[in-house]
Parts: sequence; C-alpha cells; structure tokens
Amino acid sequence: MILQAHLHSLCLLMLYLATGYGQEGKFSGPLKPMTFSIYEGQEPSQIIFQFKANPPAVTFELTGETDNIFVIEREGLLYYNRALDRETRSTHNLQVAALDANGIIVEGPVPITIKVKDINDNRPTFLQSKYEGSVRQNSRPGKPFLY
Repeated sequence: MILQAHLHSLCLLMLYLATGYGQEGKFSGPLKPMTFSIYEGQEPSQIIFQFKANPPAVTFELTGETDNIFVIEREGLLYYNRALDRETRSTHNLQVAALDANGIIVEGPVPITIKVKDINDNRPTFLQSKYEGSVRQNSRPGKPFLY
C-alpha cells in the first residue's frame, strides 16, 4: 500500500512538471469559472489544472458531479483518477472553493465544467440491415432526409 502511494505521488509529480507548472494562465491560475475538454479513454492521474488562491486560503474543496473520478489536492491540483467515458457522462459539472485553515470558504465556489470528448470507440448499431432514402434537389444543408 505504501509503495502504491509513493508511485501515485511520483506519477502526479511527473505529470505536474510535464504539464507546464508555472506557466500562469495556461496550466495554473486563479480561482474562476472554467471549462475543460478532455478526450475519453486517456490514462488516469492526468492533471487538468492547478488553482491558486489568495491568503487566507490554504486548501481547496471540490463538489458536484465528481463521480469519484475528479480530485483536488490541498495545493489546488485538479486531476482525474480514472479514464473518462463519454457514453456514461458527457459533461461533469463541478464546483471548486478555497478554504481557510478553519475550513471556512474564502473564495468561490466557482463552476468548473469538464466536457468529455468522444473518440468514437463504439461501433455503430443499426435496427435494419438496409436503409433507403432520397434527397430532393436543392435541399437545404442540415435538413433530415431519412427517418
């Protein structure tokens, strides 16, 4: 169990450094409403963003549709610990708040939206073996033609 915790911490540190720690605004920044897009099926323990809060904030709290997938660490690192599946949930609506040493909210909560992008990992299914349809000449683009 200790080895697993060390490996998890090492993995997070490597991802933390590899994702551009310190590049203000791109991978880290203030507590504000944000939207992130993540492809389904990617390896877990990927850092999404590092939130920063002004004193007296000392820790962060994550609430909402976490599905036990999304985690925020004390330092504000938001990451996911399981691969995402768009067919299960296409959008996760979360809230992040900054807390002081007494657990009182000093910033936020702010909405964080995680949109799961499809990688087309499922074969299409059809109810019939053959479909026939027609399109009228000069039909407007985007108009349905087969029901």
